[in-house]
This record gives sequence, structure tokens and C-alpha cells, in this order.
Amino acid sequence: MSERRYSIPLPFGDDVPFSKGLLARALVVTGLDPERAYLIARRADSDLAERGAVSLDLDRLSELAATVIGDEEAARTVRRLRRLDALQRGAANDGDDKNELHRFPPRSHGSG
Repeated sequence: MSERRYSIPLPFGDDVPFSKGLLARALVVTGLDPERAYLIARRADSDLAERGAVSLDLDRLSELAATVIGDEEAARTVRRLRRLDALQRGAANDGDDKNELHRFPPRSHGSG
């Protein structure tokens, strides 16, 4: 029996509230090391506060990430985030129960 996967839209402040921690986790999933992922997430959090904004789009995230990891790696990371988002949204739409709560990252269902 395959285990069901749960996901949540990326935490940019639109579908779910902005979360520095969840953004850092999503960035790690793209292949960034945790330290640089957290630096980008902190930069995004500061940017939102400076602008008085409550949401962040991927284009703005790319600009912010470029200041930490450079243009090329930022572009690659954002492409991977777009794919991750598309995969998660597709998986969420394929579920039988449309009202089911989705979580990111998947919670383990081990005994304990």
C-alpha cells in the first residue's frame, strides 16, 4: 500500500501565511544547503517587513535570492520551486477528498 503524500502551497503569503521556516524548508528541497536557505528566508522576511507587504511572489524571491546566492543559482532555485509548487498542486488536485487538510512537509506515520 502506498503512503499518501500531503502538501501545502508554498508559504508566500497568498494561499497560506508567509513562513520563514517553511520557505527555508522548501528551499532546502530544491537542493540548497540549510544555511543559505535560511539566509534567503530571513532576507525575504525582512523585505516583507520593509515594504509593509504580506505576500511575496517568486520573481521577488528570485531577486532576493540573487543577493545571497547569485543570479544563476537563484534562477535555478526558483525554477525548482515552480516545479515543486506545480507537483504539489497537482498531487493535491488528484486526491479523493478535496476537503482534506494538506501539510508540508509530509508527516511520518510511524508507530510511536
